[in-house]
Formats: sequence, C-alpha cells, structure tokens
Amino acid sequence: GLFSQVVSLVRSSYVEEVPLEKLEEGALNGLVSSADPQGTWVPEAYAQEFRAYQHRPLPPFGLVLAIRSSYPVVLEVLPGSAAAEAGLRPGELIERIGDQPVRARPPWRAFTALERAERQGEAVAVDVIAHDLSGKRPVRLQPGKPGDPSPQVTLRDGVAVVRLPVVTQFQAARLASLLPSSGTPVVLDLRGTALGDPEGVVEAASLLLGGEVQLPLATRGGSAKPVTASRPPTGRKVVVCVDHTTARAGEWLAFALSQRGVATVGVETFGDTGLREPTRVADGELWVARHFLLNQEQKPILGRGLKPTTPVRPSLEGDAILEKALELARGEEKAKAA
Repeated sequence: GLFSQVVSLVRSSYVEEVPLEKLEEGALNGLVSSADPQGTWVPEAYAQEFRAYQHRPLPPFGLVLAIRSSYPVVLEVLPGSAAAEAGLRPGELIERIGDQPVRARPPWRAFTALERAERQGEAVAVDVIAHDLSGKRPVRLQPGKPGDPSPQVTLRDGVAVVRLPVVTQFQAARLASLLPSSGTPVVLDLRGTALGDPEGVVEAASLLLGGEVQLPLATRGGSAKPVTASRPPTGRKVVVCVDHTTARAGEWLAFALSQRGVATVGVETFGDTGLREPTRVADGELWVARHFLLNQEQKPILGRGLKPTTPVRPSLEGDAILEKALELARGEEKAKAA
C-alpha cells in the first residue's frame, strides 16, 4: 500500500536511519489529528499511564495542557498549584519537559511525562515560551501541589466577578453558597478554564440563570441526548469573559449561557468541546472526540472556537476584556447610548 511505500522510501533515502517506530507514531498521530486536533494514538507501553492522566480529578502539578501549532499550550493553571507557584500562565507554550522535547510530538508524550513525575513524587524542569513569543525561561514544578479547584467570588463596584476553575456539580454547589443575591449582576470569567464535565456545566448555568439549561452534545452519528438541569428563574444579569484559553468545560459553559442570550466578551475561544474516550487498536489506544458541540453551521467545535458577541482584544495594560464585561454587567453601555 501507499503507507508501506512511503515508509520504505524514507528509510532507504533519508540521510540518517529513521526508526520504524518513530515513522509509525508520526503517521498515526498525523492521521488522528487531521480528524480531531486534540486526538492521539497512544502506544501500548504508555496507554495505562495516559489513562491515569486522563482520569485524574486534578491534573499533575495543577497544569492543564492542549496542543496548538505543534506545541503543548497551557490552558489552565489551578490556583495554589505547583504550576501557579512556578509562574506559569495560560497561553504560554511548553518546549521541553525534563529531558524530553515535546514540540511537534504527539500529545501523550507531554501528558505522560507530567503524570510520571507527579506519580513518582519528582520535581520536573519545564522550558516555557511566553505567550507572545517574547522569550523562553526554565521553571521547576514541585510535586504534591495539585491546586485549589474552589470557586472564587469577588465584588467590584456592585458586580460579582466569578472564577470557576473546575466546572463540576460539586463546585457548582459550592458556588451557590458564595453568590450574592440575584439582584447582583455577575461577570463569569472563563478565561483559563478547561476542567469540568457536562453535568457540572448545566448545573452552573442553571444556578446563574435559572430555568432549564441544555447542553446538546452531538456524536459522529448524529445528536446525543442533551444534558439538562433546571432551577427556578433568577432574573440575574450575567456577562461572560472568554479568550483563547477558554476550552472544554469553559467552552461548554460559555455556549450554554450564550444560548440563553448571555453576552460573551473577549476573543475567540480555544476550540475544543470534545469528550474523548479510548478505543483499543493494534499496539495501543486511540483517543478521539466521541461527543462535541456543534456551531451554528452544525459543524463540530474542534479546532475553531466560539466567537464572542462583543469582541474585545486583550490590552497590554490593564484588563480590557474584564473592564468591558463589567461595563455591560452594570448596564453602562446602554446608559451611554441613551
């Protein structure tokens, strides 16, 4: 077949000898990523370790990664985690973990390197590239500090600014005890939010808005049964902040709220609404999105994100996205227009 011919030509013609395993790994992961940008084929020797990473309640070192432009990119850093203490920030790129280069490598390599170090109780060195590509720096992650998933609520001039690092039913219930009265407008900051599950998303959305909230996850074969939650109406004004580090549960929540007419402020989200499950294949496991959200054109939100209703570019000084969201939450924009 064509694959065998290409492999044979590369091995016979390339300047240096190329191991067959490396060629197979690159070819299989290239095939998978063309269908699902965050999907991966994991060799049998690393499959158990990768499953352990995927099933952790909190990620190793409090660091959530995805793949963007061939680099592992930081999506989320949990407060109080080893990653937070090391100064890592959402949007930064990872070039090396320990002695292992991770640029232009399959996703599982970076994830299992972190999983192994955390499980063995070892500190790990990481080479980090700033989100604006202005420079590179080394950091060291210490084990045993996964971070704090608790919701955070702060008041700013009569508006409750909410951060929800992990969107689960348990954390939504904790948020319920922190929210002020329904007459207080809320800015939900979903920048740097990726962790959570569909059940937590609809609970959080229903808590904020009341009424019934649906998350219509689709499958390759069509629509799946939507995940739903319902509460009495709140009448609360809600505005959402999003950017390129709003992913997975953060994107699900932004989508669910926007379907109810909530304004979203910022820039396009990361573009990963997939729920991935493993499938056993020869010599390993295949992880691809089995459930995902569809955009208005009924195309999977995989690789392309949600566009905000109020686009605002990040500013070098201050926080233009948050300031605009606060303005909308207070109703100041309507007052100016009048």
